[in-house]
Amino acid sequence: MRYKNSFHQQHNIYSREYYETDVCPIVYKGYSIYKRSDIEYHIVKDGVCIGMNAGLNGAKDKIDRGNFR
Repeated sequence: MRYKNSFHQQHNIYSREYYETDVCPIVYKGYSIYKRSDIEYHIVKDGVCIGMNAGLNGAKDKIDRGNFR
């Protein structure tokens, strides 16, 4: 899966415009949650990363609250 990083900063050499992963997402209330590392999770909707969280529960809470950005 390839998805766009809505937080991409062109002037930052470490910022990625797109993320790619082979990990199967956790689907939660119409959003895909991808585990990027032991503690980092990305929330993806319609092929765009709209949230980054430390922990699965934090990602689900952000979705429940609609608290993006």
